[in-house]
Amino acid sequence: MWVTKVLPVALLFLQFLLLPELLPIASAQIDTTEYAALRVIRNALDDLPGSTFFATWDFTLDPCSSFRGVVCSSGDHAGDSTQHVVMLSMGSGFAGSPGLSGHLSPALGSLPYLRILTLVPGSVRGSIPPQIGALSRLEFLGISKNGLSGSIPESFKSLASLRGLDLSNNKLTGSIPASIFALPSLATLILSSNDLSGSLPGAIAAPLQRLSADRNRISGNLPSALPAATLAHLDLSWNALEGSIASTALLGQIAFLDLSSNRLSGAIPSSLLTLPELAELLLQRNLLGGSVDPQGPVRITRLDLSHNALTGSLSPFLATVKSLLLNNNKLSGGVPRELIQGLAAGDVENLYLQHNFLSAIQAMEVMPQLLPASSVFCIQYNCLEPPAQSSCPASTGKEPSRPGFQCDDLDGDWD
Repeated sequence: MWVTKVLPVALLFLQFLLLPELLPIASAQIDTTEYAALRVIRNALDDLPGSTFFATWDFTLDPCSSFRGVVCSSGDHAGDSTQHVVMLSMGSGFAGSPGLSGHLSPALGSLPYLRILTLVPGSVRGSIPPQIGALSRLEFLGISKNGLSGSIPESFKSLASLRGLDLSNNKLTGSIPASIFALPSLATLILSSNDLSGSLPGAIAAPLQRLSADRNRISGNLPSALPAATLAHLDLSWNALEGSIASTALLGQIAFLDLSSNRLSGAIPSSLLTLPELAELLLQRNLLGGSVDPQGPVRITRLDLSHNALTGSLSPFLATVKSLLLNNNKLSGGVPRELIQGLAAGDVENLYLQHNFLSAIQAMEVMPQLLPASSVFCIQYNCLEPPAQSSCPASTGKEPSRPGFQCDDLDGDWD
């Protein structure tokens, strides 16, 4: 049995180079250093009970033609028949497969032609080897849903070809290296559900199309310069971000924006509400104030601004929003006719206005006795008597209206 768990990687490589008779003839086509690296990688991992991924990893055979998850290609130079590993997908990837255990070996850095490196969900623990940063050809790295810990290696700044990085659902700590946000080809960055802290850089130069770093402990302000020409999906929810959201109003290509459950304050830019591509805007559970004042039709289909400190009246331009959640704010005035008409017609499917200071409902006569089956309308605990059609979630409470003394103060200084 090879003692690769205790032999240094360099020594193992030297064994194969100096003792070529130990390398099976069937494996002669693959680069010998990469062949040795695969041995070390294999010895650092095991199938969890029920997984059979490594059943095909028989080192008496050619890895390029026999190993599950290994794809090879010939070298860069004409006439070079040597095979190099260009893709390594560790784990079966089948639905319900339990994945792998063990740790990631530094020998991964000895596959210089590697373009795709993935690890299926499992129980792989330990740190991310910094040697991965030496893979200059790497285009996609996905090692999510395991138990990886430690920090994101600074060496990742050298991954100039990287287009996609997914390290989500692990136990990573420390700050996100600022150099990652400057990688020249990076389009997708997913770091969700870790324990990352620190702040984001002031400017993001990478041509990101998706940035997801939700459910971490990231603090500080939002970047003042975001990739406005490319960014379509931004999720930084469930962090500890502070300051304003002014920079997001410049995101001309954004389709999904979730900054909920942070500590953001200030006003919501009116231009953000009318961005042409924006379909979902989630800003609930922050400290946002001011009015919700779009300057034209709103194309957003899901708008959640609940649990903030918003004031002012409701805009009729919000009547085009299919799912509109404005509950638990300090809004006052009347509910516009356009919202009631949209609700009655089924165009507005969810209208949550509970726990505000609203005092009237316009055009109640257009509302049928029963709302469309797909619609939910809640206006409980305002400065009015809720109509019979009002239906609220259990969390709203049982009180139909605010006490009269609270409604004498329509600035909404009450909880």
